[in-house]
Amino acid sequence: MYNINGLPEASFEVSIWNLQINMYFKLRFLIIMRKLLFLTLSVLILITTGCKKEKEVTLESIAVTTQPTKKTYKVDEAFDLSGMIVTATYSDKSTAPVTITAAMLSYNFSKIGTNLSVTITYEGKTTTVTGITVTGVTLVSIAVTTQPTKKTYNVDDMFDPTGMVVTATYSDNSTAPITITAAMLSYNFSIGGMNKIVTITYEDKTTTVTGITVNPIDSNFAGAGTSDDPFEIDTPKQLAKLAELVNAGNPDYYDKYFKLTADIDLSYYGEEWNNGKGWIPIGNAAFFFRSKFDGAGYTVSGLYINNSDFIYSGLFGFVYGGTIANLSVTNVDIRGNYVGGVAGMVSNGSSITKCYVTGTVEGDANVGGVAGIVQIGSSVSNCYATGTVEGNAAVGGVVGSVHIDSNITNCYSTGTVKGDNQVGGVIGWAGDNSSVTNCYAACMVEGNYIVGGVVGGYSGNLLTNCAALNPSIKRTSGTELSFWRVGFGLTLNNNVALVDMEALGDITFGTGAHDNLNGESISTEQAKQQATYTGMGWNFTTVWKINEGVGYPKLMWE
Repeated sequence: MYNINGLPEASFEVSIWNLQINMYFKLRFLIIMRKLLFLTLSVLILITTGCKKEKEVTLESIAVTTQPTKKTYKVDEAFDLSGMIVTATYSDKSTAPVTITAAMLSYNFSKIGTNLSVTITYEGKTTTVTGITVTGVTLVSIAVTTQPTKKTYNVDDMFDPTGMVVTATYSDNSTAPITITAAMLSYNFSIGGMNKIVTITYEDKTTTVTGITVNPIDSNFAGAGTSDDPFEIDTPKQLAKLAELVNAGNPDYYDKYFKLTADIDLSYYGEEWNNGKGWIPIGNAAFFFRSKFDGAGYTVSGLYINNSDFIYSGLFGFVYGGTIANLSVTNVDIRGNYVGGVAGMVSNGSSITKCYVTGTVEGDANVGGVAGIVQIGSSVSNCYATGTVEGNAAVGGVVGSVHIDSNITNCYSTGTVKGDNQVGGVIGWAGDNSSVTNCYAACMVEGNYIVGGVVGGYSGNLLTNCAALNPSIKRTSGTELSFWRVGFGLTLNNNVALVDMEALGDITFGTGAHDNLNGESISTEQAKQQATYTGMGWNFTTVWKINEGVGYPKLMWE
């Protein structure tokens, strides 16, 4: 049988059955998909709305939970936080202390009052400290109770308050230090001068710092004349200008610092200068050189002086409380009185160190290759002279005479030293509690009375660790017999002399010993052995050196 579709009846029934089954599965599929969609939506809802966001905690208020220790103040005194606790309360009811800074405070203690308040602001919230009293204590005065460290300036420098303490005194006799700011200072350092004043103003009170020195801008020299910025000299004209200024008594050049920055040739100030008398020394009997002069290793050459009527002759004339260092003075030709290649007179705590002179120095009395006279607590150290030194009395290869608590150390001379009396290879005469230490002479010495290889005459405290390495000592006239290899002195110790030193002019030397006028006798070979000297305690670590077996000892600085 066939159905209306032309199919066999059995096939039709199967088709209906297949359709029903197909519809059933489609329906089940839709139901499952609906459940999955619902489940997915539920998960999304849980993700987006089901996880509840934690509520933000915010600051609700601040409060002073412990009052400050101090609640009574003087006018304009700063509020003191000590002891105070400010507590913050948050929206979740939690609390925490607040760290208070000065920027969080607002108050006015400029007037006397009671029950005043201090407002504290923290993240937009405020609280107050009440019950503050400002008393009627008023500022009476201020004073500089400790001077500032720096009191010397150059033009246009800024004042430096370092080290300065300014103290305020109040009406109740209490005191307190003041913090100094630049706005509180008034001064004018635009012009050089002494006794400048700095005025300090605090509220309506003032005090001053006095005794300020402002070094002027100098038209003659670069620099400010200070230890950090010395006046610079690099031409013969500038060196002559220094002599002019010092010799005129210009106080602007007392206690200053000078420094060579180039070699100086003084031949322009020679035989045709100053009516044939040549160079005019720096400092004289009326106006001394009182400053510090650093040659910085440079050389002054061609120094010429021919003025036997003038006392205190040399590159410098009279040095009083000054210093001269690191200077070479070469090819000198000097004739004067109280004369030395570097300075004629070195007095009152002055010093010459690390200097040397070459050439000819001549005079009447107190004639030395480096200095004429050294006296009153002054010194010459680490210096030498080579050439010819000639005079009448107190003639020495390095220094003419030494007096009154002065010292000559680590010096030597070569060349020729000539005189009449008190003639020595290093010192002509030394006395008045002075000393000569660690010196040697390798020069020929000629004289007639009180003549020694190292020192002519000596009445000072000590002549020690010195060597007479002179090739000869000669008497030029007369019959005097006061000639010694080392020199005449009260206290001699650890001195040596060449045993084969020539004694010329019909003189003889006595027996030598380290502590007598002739020194310990040593041969030429012994003179070249370090053991000869270390046996007497000479210092070959920092003072002396020797080329063993080859040469005589030399000073370590040579």
